[in-house]
Amino acid sequence: GPGMKMEIQDLIDLDCSYSILLFLLCLGFFLLYYLPSYHKSKSTAKNEAKYKYPPCTPFTRWEELRLMFAEDPTNFLVQLASYGEEVFRYRRLRPFAPMMFEVFDADIQRKILNDKSATKAQEIYGLYYKIHGGSNYNIFCSNGSKWFHARKAIAPAFSSQHVRRMNAVAAGQIDKWMKEKMLPYVDEQKPMDITSEMLKLTLSVIVEAAFEYKITETQAEFFLEELHLALLEAAYSMIPHRKYIAWMLSSSRRADLASKRIMAFCKTIMESYKNLESPLKGTVMDCIMNNPSYENEDEKLADMFVMLVGGHDTTAYTISWTLLELAKHPNHQASLRSKLKDVTSSSSSSSSSSGSNHHHPHDTEELHHIIKESMRLHPVAAWGTCRTIASDLIIPRRRGDNHKASCSSDDYVMIPKGSIVNCSIMPLSRNETYFQHPHSFIPSRWINPTKQMKESFMPFLIGKRNCIGQSLANSTLRTVISKLCMDYNFTVSEEGTARCFFTLAPKGMKLLVTKA
Repeated sequence: GPGMKMEIQDLIDLDCSYSILLFLLCLGFFLLYYLPSYHKSKSTAKNEAKYKYPPCTPFTRWEELRLMFAEDPTNFLVQLASYGEEVFRYRRLRPFAPMMFEVFDADIQRKILNDKSATKAQEIYGLYYKIHGGSNYNIFCSNGSKWFHARKAIAPAFSSQHVRRMNAVAAGQIDKWMKEKMLPYVDEQKPMDITSEMLKLTLSVIVEAAFEYKITETQAEFFLEELHLALLEAAYSMIPHRKYIAWMLSSSRRADLASKRIMAFCKTIMESYKNLESPLKGTVMDCIMNNPSYENEDEKLADMFVMLVGGHDTTAYTISWTLLELAKHPNHQASLRSKLKDVTSSSSSSSSSSGSNHHHPHDTEELHHIIKESMRLHPVAAWGTCRTIASDLIIPRRRGDNHKASCSSDDYVMIPKGSIVNCSIMPLSRNETYFQHPHSFIPSRWINPTKQMKESFMPFLIGKRNCIGQSLANSTLRTVISKLCMDYNFTVSEEGTARCFFTLAPKGMKLLVTKA
């Protein structure tokens, strides 16, 4: 009847409406995904008409993601660099995402890192705010005046005076660790997981030296486990659209709990500091607690978290990589030990005759060269850093050593204003343009390094956003490695593999330690 016809017509109209709506949604998504992510300035539009963009990587978007999230994505970076281009363009990861580029040329990287108008890319670093919560700020990720005032306030904590004080803490901790932890392995001739032990040791050092807190081994293990889960989730947040389903994933919910536990531990350290009767002046904690530029306690906790994380794992992994290379190259290890003992003997004689001590084992040039070569071969900050550039960047295409740039626009490519540029460390340190036999461990290359070698070696980065604690890191590395290698010999039990999410770490590496 008529009623039935009306119902059928209504269903047809409704079906058409849904079809039109679905079509519009699909069209909208398509346009959203492929529309440019920035508003072009007149200068950018003019440059685009004259210059080409750098070529895309030779991979699809999903291949890029798969390679980036491999256990050791540094192989992906080295492979990209081998194609001979100074710059590659990544495919967009999200709708309205800025264009992203990877730079493999030391001169271009230095130009970007020294550019005061370039900023930390919030599309990348903003993912890490979730770990500490409470504030979209921390000294590592943020830009602007708040970052400037925080860095300026904390910088005095890394003066030579405080580095000596903190290094004395490191020396005491390593002596205690060797006696209580390492000697049982030596006596029983059991292989040792050096990386795991160094993580706990360096965390203990930074907590005591910078925050005046004595951490227990149980607390250290708990912190490191929770931190691993939280950082892993932050890395996975880069996967397109994952945030929309994160609430359904047990791993994401567990990471949220890990973040809360990490910040609760930071709060414990802060409350302990507040209860000290006579806290030291000028420590990292003192600088944070007495900095009036912080708006609230959450911002102080965020910077505590950054200093805790950045102050321990990079140092621990560098020590581990260095010991592995020495274990693989016994001739270098024996030579270093001989030099360390010579300096110690000379220092003792000088001290007894003059009443002063001007030489220390960690001042040995050979030790400096070994650590430097280890940092070149295994840069723990292998991914480097991302910058959002504030102006168009025109780059010459060299195409080989004998290429001479001409006036032709074909000899240049352009990275447009507002793009994200990643400056990776690993491809530079493994580039035969800068280093002969780049995959080999050759400490002697640093005896008389070339200008190219010096300028392409940037383990702590350069410019205004370089590593604020690099003086302490270098001092701790020299102290710990000299103490370990002076009287003990290291051989490889299991070489393991490399793992890299945020830092390049040895995985499954075990060394056998014996008395030298």
